[in-house]
Amino acid sequence: LFEIADLSRVWLHADISEPDIPLINRPREGDSWQCPMHPEVKKQEAGVCDKEDCRMPLVRHSPALPAEVTTKPYPGAVFTGHVEFSYPFVNPQTRTMRIRITIPNADLKLRPEMFARVAIKIEGEPRLAVPEASVVVTGKRNIVFTRDGNGTFTPRQIVLGAQWLYDRDAVPSEEK
Repeated sequence: LFEIADLSRVWLHADISEPDIPLINRPREGDSWQCPMHPEVKKQEAGVCDKEDCRMPLVRHSPALPAEVTTKPYPGAVFTGHVEFSYPFVNPQTRTMRIRITIPNADLKLRPEMFARVAIKIEGEPRLAVPEASVVVTGKRNIVFTRDGNGTFTPRQIVLGAQWLYDRDAVPSEEK
């Protein structure tokens, strides 16, 4: 007649673009390996599940990878959790890998099927980022203009590094 759900801890599924998969799946201290079909089976190194002749390859379980979640219903509120599980395949249509983030939800604000934005904290050295439209590509050089203290702009040659593929059409119009 009815279904009871414990919402004191929720799962958020997020899709990671293919170029970012190595950032998520990189080994970290505190990682373990678990079976996708039997989450209670955890080991300290890669292998296969030994429960009930499952033999499914274990996947990385990385509680050391923190995530911050924001939602429209609660502007300014940041919910913190961690990446608990990376699914072992890539979606061939979207070229993304799904991850599962576990979030404590003691005040029961987060609900099933809500939309959210996720920021995953990945260790590494800080990098300077500029909008793609700010880079002037001359064919031989890549240039950006920086503002000097006296109100003038100076061209500076740069070397492009990693580029974030951002689909502007995928963002709702009120957020553009």
